[in-house]
Amino acid sequence: MNQKIKFLRETLGLTEKEISSFLNISSYKYTSFEKAMTVIPCDILILLSKIYGINIEMLIDSKFDNQDLLFELKSQGIIGEKNILDKLKQNLLQDNIKLTYRSVKKIKTNYQDNIIHFLKTLIYDSGKSVFEFSRYVNMNSQSLDSILQKKRFIELNELISISEKFKISVNDIIGG
Repeated sequence: MNQKIKFLRETLGLTEKEISSFLNISSYKYTSFEKAMTVIPCDILILLSKIYGINIEMLIDSKFDNQDLLFELKSQGIIGEKNILDKLKQNLLQDNIKLTYRSVKKIKTNYQDNIIHFLKTLIYDSGKSVFEFSRYVNMNSQSLDSILQKKRFIELNELISISEKFKISVNDIIGG
């Protein structure tokens, strides 16, 4: 996953600083993700998939390689695009609002809301209590509760676990 985000950035001829500005993080922190010095938080990974306009599954699933990513970039016409940064900004923001700390935070919040809504629907449809559901998906009930109450963003391993348990794509869970 870490090498994939580096491959995407380098393929498009972008700097760590340019990508980190889309994420509202320092270029040092972004570089630590590429070098696998730090685990990439789920919200950052979601944003990266949106920036590059690719399905998040392509970043997290080892069955996809750099050639798959290259094909996806080519199919979108991003490679060779004169204004790559504008295209990536449009991928992330969807409309013509400015790229600011608040606009990126709002995007993250929207994805968090999508995930919470999806989880609440799964819990309701399963007929289980939050505690029973958390055991079913191998999560700590306090962790699940803190996600549902927006006290923290879901972690990637939790998202993948739910995806696998219910045979639902991660992209569908985040509302992609």
